[in-house]
Amino acid sequence: MRLSLGLLAVLVLALASLPGCYKNEVSPNSPYDNPDSIPVPTELDARPDTDGINPVVFLQWPTDDSIFRVVDGFVVERQILDEEDEFRPITAVIPEMDYRDTRVSDGKRYAYRVRSVSPAGVASHPAGPVFIAVDLTPPGPPRNADWFPATGAVVVFWQPPAAGQVEEYRVYRTPAFDTGAEVAVVTGRLDFEDTSVEPGVTTTYRVSAVSPWRVEGALGNPVTVTLDAPPDSPQNLTGEVVLLRAGVYRTVLQWEPAPTFTGSLYRVYRIPFYNSGSGFLDTTIPSLSDATIEQAIPYTYWVTAVNPDGLESAPSTSVGVIAPND
Repeated sequence: MRLSLGLLAVLVLALASLPGCYKNEVSPNSPYDNPDSIPVPTELDARPDTDGINPVVFLQWPTDDSIFRVVDGFVVERQILDEEDEFRPITAVIPEMDYRDTRVSDGKRYAYRVRSVSPAGVASHPAGPVFIAVDLTPPGPPRNADWFPATGAVVVFWQPPAAGQVEEYRVYRTPAFDTGAEVAVVTGRLDFEDTSVEPGVTTTYRVSAVSPWRVEGALGNPVTVTLDAPPDSPQNLTGEVVLLRAGVYRTVLQWEPAPTFTGSLYRVYRIPFYNSGSGFLDTTIPSLSDATIEQAIPYTYWVTAVNPDGLESAPSTSVGVIAPND
C-alpha cells in the first residue's frame, strides 16, 4: 500500500522553478531529504467531472503557496480498488495543486493520494486517501412536477427522482425562453420561477435531472400552463383627507373594479412609502383608509388589481392629497 523507498528516492524534479509568490529556498542537501521533514499537502478532494464526453476525476489540494519554499511539486498516486493492491504514481512531479485524471472508467472505484516532493527528489508522507466511484448511470426522471402562479410569473416545482444522485436540474420550455434558450439550469432547488411567460400563451415545461458525472436522465411529466391576461385597471379612484382629531388626519380612498375583473385583491401604492417601509398595501375591498399621513406633506396614490394567477393590472389613474397644517 506504500511506495517503496527506492521509488521514493527516484522521484525527480520536473521544473526548475515554479510560478507564484514563492520560490524554492532550500537546497537538495537540506534536511528535506527525509519524508518526515517534508510538508504534506492539505485538503485533498476528489470530484466528478467530464471532458464533455468521457468521465474525469478532478483532484485538488489547495495547500498554502508557502509550501513552495521547501518543495518543488507534487505526485499523484492512484489505486483501482478491487483490482490493485497498492497505490501507483500516475503523474510526474507537477507544480499545480490540482489534477484531472482522464483515465477512469464507468463502474470502477478509485482511491487517490498526493505527496509533496522536495528538491532532493524525496516524497512526503501522503495526503489522503480520498475515494470516488465512477457511475454513469443516469438519474431517474423528476417526479410530480406541477406549477402555481406568482406575481407576473409561473413557478414550476417537482420532487427528486426516485433513484440516482443529482447535481442539477434542467428545465425545458416550449416555446423557448425569451432569451432564445430552450433550457434553464437549476441547482440546489426543486423549483423554477419563470418571469418571462406570456399571458394567453400555452407554455409547456419538462424537467430532467443531471448526475454529478453530467449524465442527463429522462424527462419528467409535462406541465402545461396558460396564464390569463392581466386584469383591467380599477376605475374612478378618489381620495379625500378626513380629520380624525386635532392635528390628526387620514386619507380615505375609494375606487370601482373594472367590469371584467373577477378577482378580489387590490394593491394600493403610495408615494412617499407607507410607514412600514413598503410601497404598497393589499386589500380585498375597493377602498382603503390610511391614517398614517402627516400634515403638510403631499401624498400620491394609485391602485392595481391582481387576479388569481397573480397577474397585476396596469395602474389606475392617480390621486394626490395633502393634510392641512393646522
